[in-house]
Amino acid sequence: MVATAVRRGCSATGRPLDAANGRRGFRLITRKAGIGESWSPRELRHSFVSIMSDGRVPIEAIADLCGHSSPTHR
Repeated sequence: MVATAVRRGCSATGRPLDAANGRRGFRLITRKAGIGESWSPRELRHSFVSIMSDGRVPIEAIADLCGHSSPTHR
């Protein structure tokens, strides 16, 4: 339930998460995943892109998976 709530940006009751609750939920998820509590969403995103790139996934596909309209979108 926590992962779904954080992913959707709302609490289990449907109320918007404030930044502190979002961070708390993210720490819970990383702890349960066994990767520690020091990770941030940005670090996971960068790791995802690096792993995909190292796996020779086309940059256009990576951009699409990350929600960018083009590989150069920032």
